[in-house]
Amino acid sequence: MPGVSREDILGRVRAAFRRGKVVGPDRVDHSSARIVADGDLLGRFTQMASDAGMQVHQAADARQAARIVADVVRQAGARRVLIEPGTFVARGPIVEALAGGDLELVDEPSDDEVLFSADVGITGVCGAIAETGSLVLRAGPETPRMTSLTPPVHVALLACGQIVPDLLDWPALHAPGRGLAGAYEVLITGPSKTADIELNLVTGVHGPGQVHVVVVRDR
Repeated sequence: MPGVSREDILGRVRAAFRRGKVVGPDRVDHSSARIVADGDLLGRFTQMASDAGMQVHQAADARQAARIVADVVRQAGARRVLIEPGTFVARGPIVEALAGGDLELVDEPSDDEVLFSADVGITGVCGAIAETGSLVLRAGPETPRMTSLTPPVHVALLACGQIVPDLLDWPALHAPGRGLAGAYEVLITGPSKTADIELNLVTGVHGPGQVHVVVVRDR
């Protein structure tokens, strides 16, 4: 506003806060917008993730999950594998299954050369959306974002209980005090794709060309 200083504006805002309670936005009923309700969440997630181009594997327990991951790594011909340093489902058995031989398993990359020369990146997830077949990843001290971005193959470990029905269910998990803060959060729905150049669809330009999801049913 012409002739009104920044201090004047801030002073008016502070005075308004002192005079009364701040009214929040009206609650909105999103029930009519829901697509997926409780039911066969794993079946719905598997269908939608597969349609989006991800390869979904189911494991009865952590040991079987580790064997599946080892098979994916072997089929990729990997020599260097990044693995998220934090705790996630089946991480211990996966490390055991990949130990030994000529494979280099890295959980704390020392420089960009290590990051960009890795063949496979293995991560956990903080959730999954059955409605869209999406994985939810969050960056933080023990979940570096590059593990899922730079290698051409991304393997994500998902506990069956982490699947929520609908995209509208996900924000409910962000209530204060749940300890879910991070530098950023991203929904991954299929491998990296772009059609910027002459509308030709190309996979794997800005991220992994393959995404494998290993769902562990006993968690």
